[in-house]
Amino acid sequence: MCSDENGAPHAARYLNAQLAVLHENAQKCLEEHDQARTEENKHFYALAEFTVLKPGHVDAAFHATFARGRDEAGAIFLFLLIPMLLTSLGRLPSQHVKLSADLVVSYRLAFETRRIVGNDVKIGGHGSAISIVILDFKKPTFVSVEPEVTAGRDVLIRYLNEYFELLHVAGHHVLFSLPQFGPQSGMPMVIDHSLMSTSQLWVGDIHGITVNQINAHLTSVWLKSAMLAQHDTKVGIDWRTRCLSEFSSSSHGARSYGRFKVKFGPPRVEILCSKEVVVYFNIEELDLFKWDDFTVAPERSYKGWKVAMIVNVLYSKECEDQVVNIKLDLS
Repeated sequence: MCSDENGAPHAARYLNAQLAVLHENAQKCLEEHDQARTEENKHFYALAEFTVLKPGHVDAAFHATFARGRDEAGAIFLFLLIPMLLTSLGRLPSQHVKLSADLVVSYRLAFETRRIVGNDVKIGGHGSAISIVILDFKKPTFVSVEPEVTAGRDVLIRYLNEYFELLHVAGHHVLFSLPQFGPQSGMPMVIDHSLMSTSQLWVGDIHGITVNQINAHLTSVWLKSAMLAQHDTKVGIDWRTRCLSEFSSSSHGARSYGRFKVKFGPPRVEILCSKEVVVYFNIEELDLFKWDDFTVAPERSYKGWKVAMIVNVLYSKECEDQVVNIKLDLS
């Protein structure tokens, strides 16, 4: 593990290892203690088994046992994809159906990372830092179930939402991230799950604003920029009003990055989560010049490039929460 690499894959393995051990502990609780299955003890074995009793009865309305789950922490930054393998299921009384065993149910969970810094001479003279990952079990988002469930699906999701509440009460919403107890503790490793993501589980909206609405707005702004870019740059039009469709080193007044001219197509976004999006810049033409005269043939030309950047989303409300504003933090 190197200081100059993305630590997200290492952090994901560390989270998975914790879940594996916690699940094993829950199973051992049931295997080694005959009287473990009580209402008072359900928090201890929650990762292995979950039961909802019928009101006023000792019979189960819903029963599920779980195989070891895993955190695909690289799936989406600020979200964890939690696949749960249900190895056996009881009946869902309101639907009078029995679901098949070996279901894999996936949920998307928001999470955040907190860093606790301390100083203990027993650890070392450099201080210590403990990073914890806090999962939001109170607002799970259902993603999929395999094989597909039709009859009883809504009831299954309702019971699993209750299951997440139990996991939260049991304290399983907090996991440890990579520890740092040496000289490097003052320089935390960069952990960016977005950069290791291979998932295409995009989110459809941010606080009610859909991805189509965002992209329609970006296209509208780009069209206005393209119309302004048709005018001569010498008439005093600010480069900031044109840069979404056209940008050059001469219009910006800087030569730090060489002499170039670039034309953009309309940008678009894909939503990673409520706090991040991927912005795609479509580079239709990129010309590189040796001199400041952009009327001559360029030294090199490139076409059809696409650049993707992960940016933060700033969110606010106005007018007694009736107006929602989201901004892309391009700073």
